[in-house]
Amino acid sequence: LPNTVTVLGASSFYNCGNLETVRLQDNLTTIGEGAFENCYLLSNINIPTTVTNINSEAFYNCDKIKNIQLHEGLLIIGYCAFSGCKGLTSITIPSTVQSIEGSAFTGTNLSEVVIKDGVKTIGNSAFASCEMLTSIEIPDSVTTLGTAVFKNCSNLISIQLPNIATALNFEM
Repeated sequence: LPNTVTVLGASSFYNCGNLETVRLQDNLTTIGEGAFENCYLLSNINIPTTVTNINSEAFYNCDKIKNIQLHEGLLIIGYCAFSGCKGLTSITIPSTVQSIEGSAFTGTNLSEVVIKDGVKTIGNSAFASCEMLTSIEIPDSVTTLGTAVFKNCSNLISIQLPNIATALNFEM
């Protein structure tokens, strides 16, 4: 994509079933809702350091994505942004993220999740059905933990919760 693109609109590449590689440029700030939804073969994508918003279902059902590097400066990970990305096995959430919205990583094969101190909200079902996840540490900066965040994480054996949480609606 040319470096003049700052916003990748909703459903830009929706259902592009043969798309394998995308190179996003550094001026991009927003990846729109469903931008790469159902791009089943997409395996290589870079998320520029300039991206502040990954909107709802941006990478929904992108089965082949294995590595996503999220950078400091990212503010929002939208609803179902990476849901169904079965190839995704590890993720580090930058400290600048204010909200991991509901079902953001539901149904992935995450076995390693690092949430940096600074994240404030983890939405409902954010990591539900991540069956490979065995442990997670929620930083003290998290003040809101939604319902069913780790529902159906059948191998989860260790959770370290924040010292102070203003709204805990925890369900497994």
